[in-house]
Amino acid sequence: MYKIKQNNKPFSVSFAPPVLEALRLLETGGGEAWVVGGAVRDLLCGRKPKDWDIATSVTPERTRAIFAGWRVLDTGVRHGTLTVIIRGCPIEVTIYRLPGDAAARAGAASIEDDLAARDFTMNAIAYHPERGILDPRGGHSDLRAGIIRAVGDPAARFQEDALRVLRALRLASLFGYRLAPETAAVMRRWGPRLSRVAPERVWREFRLLLCGAQAPEILRRWPDIIGVFLPEMLPMVAFDQHSPYHIFDVYEHTLQAIAHLPPAPDLRLAMFFHDIGKPASFFQDAAGVGHFYGHPRLSADIAAKALKRLRSSRAERVKICALVRWHDLDISCRANVIRRWLRKLGPEIFFSLLKIKRADNLAHHPDHIRPGATDKIIQTARKILDEGDCYRLADLKINGRDLLELGIPESRDIGRILAALLQAVVAGRCANEKQALLLLAADEARKLK
Repeated sequence: MYKIKQNNKPFSVSFAPPVLEALRLLETGGGEAWVVGGAVRDLLCGRKPKDWDIATSVTPERTRAIFAGWRVLDTGVRHGTLTVIIRGCPIEVTIYRLPGDAAARAGAASIEDDLAARDFTMNAIAYHPERGILDPRGGHSDLRAGIIRAVGDPAARFQEDALRVLRALRLASLFGYRLAPETAAVMRRWGPRLSRVAPERVWREFRLLLCGAQAPEILRRWPDIIGVFLPEMLPMVAFDQHSPYHIFDVYEHTLQAIAHLPPAPDLRLAMFFHDIGKPASFFQDAAGVGHFYGHPRLSADIAAKALKRLRSSRAERVKICALVRWHDLDISCRANVIRRWLRKLGPEIFFSLLKIKRADNLAHHPDHIRPGATDKIIQTARKILDEGDCYRLADLKINGRDLLELGIPESRDIGRILAALLQAVVAGRCANEKQALLLLAADEARKLK
């Protein structure tokens, strides 16, 4: 634990022991090293850092030799970065950079140069356990004031990497920071350059942005930036629903619903996309009432294409698109209906869907909000799972071997019969008891002859 002063009062900074070890090894190896970036920012805010970054005068080649006893990954060696893993703790070690350069040659840059090359002042603070804080850009002051300010000339910083536009919005979303006016103005001009940034980099920032407490407000104020890499969402903005069920346009309804969800990426992404197909499916009847027939399926199709373009994982796409596809599903409290959907979706997606439906409903017109509507469904579903009720093939008290012993020949009919038995049990037409299932299986086998 190291003491510094903040507002003229002692302030404790706690380093992970592997980080101290990395600093020691770099400096005994003949170089200079500082902890930099988000880790310092988080420590000064009293948060536990998720990532550790060290800036050093040591070249990547020398760094690799210094850490010969540890695992070293070439995560960004072209930009002067190696990731060193010490006792399970990954630490990014990067040679000092110059503004505008990916990395500097040995001796060509100092820690002051490196800080001048960083994106925002709150990230341009270095800390060393013996030398304390190095803050030539006033980042500590901006951090205390909750201001996101580009280092030096904002245009130069965003020209170096347009992703910084989205990163600023992510920081504002996660921590509630304000954007300095001159920084925000330049972001508007440089936002279109996000179309040139690698999709996977954009995707990582956007997922994090959506999980911030201020995500709805950031999305509300910056739809033009989000629309650069997700142009499919732009028609939602200010799209009047002409519906007695809604008091908000499509986009504002989406933001209101996101605010009612926990900060889980899959849930918030599903909600972001859940009505994205509404503008394209809009129909106004003779009375002037708006309808959006088929919008869940259309929204899921749009989401699938957008997520694939942004290089999301296949597993994430499958879950998000399932939630979008079924978000408008009318689920009754009857046990047989709940068992059927547990079987179709699986428990994880089923319970996530209920969270989506609850948040979606809370963003409707106040006259059509049904607080607690999903509570009974959740209670019944939990009871089904806790009591081991049958909703999947593995729960049946009969299996393929039993059907073979019944004299049914081994073929595709085995699977068909088991599916029919499961459907009968889920619907409550047959008890999940072996003898009753064997009798029903015999009947199903005769139907297939």
